[in-house]
Amino acid sequence: LDDSNICLLCSGGWCRGVLRRMEISAGFRYYFQHPWSRLLVAYLVTFFNFLVFAEDPVSHSQTEAHMMVVGNCFSFVVSKYPGGGWNVLKVLMWILAIITGLIAGKFLFHRRLFGRVLRLKMFREDHGSWMTMFFSTILSLFIFSHIYNFILLMSGRMRPHMVTEYMGIRNESFMKMVAVGTWMGDFVTATVLVSLTSVVVLVISTDWISWDNLNRGFLPSHEVSRAFLASFILVFDLLIIMQDWEFPHFMGDLDMNLPGLSTTQLKIKLPVGKRIFKDEYHIHITGKWFNYGIIFMVLILDLNMWKNQIFYKPYEYGQYVGPGEKIYTVEDPETLRNFNRSTLTWEWRSTNTDPLTNQTYVQRDMFLHTILHCAQTF
Repeated sequence: LDDSNICLLCSGGWCRGVLRRMEISAGFRYYFQHPWSRLLVAYLVTFFNFLVFAEDPVSHSQTEAHMMVVGNCFSFVVSKYPGGGWNVLKVLMWILAIITGLIAGKFLFHRRLFGRVLRLKMFREDHGSWMTMFFSTILSLFIFSHIYNFILLMSGRMRPHMVTEYMGIRNESFMKMVAVGTWMGDFVTATVLVSLTSVVVLVISTDWISWDNLNRGFLPSHEVSRAFLASFILVFDLLIIMQDWEFPHFMGDLDMNLPGLSTTQLKIKLPVGKRIFKDEYHIHITGKWFNYGIIFMVLILDLNMWKNQIFYKPYEYGQYVGPGEKIYTVEDPETLRNFNRSTLTWEWRSTNTDPLTNQTYVQRDMFLHTILHCAQTF
């Protein structure tokens, strides 16, 4: 464009409109990424994590916890060992899965896909490689768990030891671990207060404080409201990342001390294989990826929480609906071992008595103030 055309465009208001939009965009970015806004979002998501854990009836369930993908990886590595030589095979397979995941994450996903094909600046050089390797290891464990299941299926009579999404721990214990993990992950992005962290971990992991005894049914929640609350948590988790001043490229190179060490990096020299590998490897974690790597892990747990609220069915968690659509939780392990839909109802448990205690079964169950919004469908 020559000078005359530029003058015509400016006189017609085009330049003024562009400048006005730029001012609005700059003003929004200023307030959106302001330190006070970032602190507000971080503390709000911390509070919401508390609230959804306290209101979620799954947190009181005594049935076996299950979680897609992560549950398979957990039971593949930690539980459901058949015994004998099968234990050796299982250990070798998940070790091979971890090694495969680390190599694929580093060279296939991080270096080739993110670095060369997509050319993402946030994954330049070695930035973000640990997080990529972590998620690729999860994927590798999930794939190898199905290969292991196929071997068990071919051998016959090993179906009870097959790896599934069921983790072998109670929902109550698992939800406490999830609550501690999500709270600490979100709180690290806001500040580090060791004394407060210790108190919160004790409150969540123990039953010293009962939320139902405190609120006594004040504004009881249901699965729809908890699903909206969980969706807010997911949005706020993303906002924490988007509010960073260097989003979306994360060009900062500030390193931080490795966990438990007083140095920002470790140097590893391999005595053999120098023709294939480097002479020296450096292990370091930048501050950005340490903080936001934790947030990405928290996102997985929050997604599972969101899924639990959307597809919540009391029967699957050893719970049933009583008068006023209130939720009751069965705590007796013997009942949960052999429960079915006919015995896990208010009508049956309030009219039948336990011969050992001469009390109705409902008297031993935990009453929750949360309600089931769609009770008629269950």
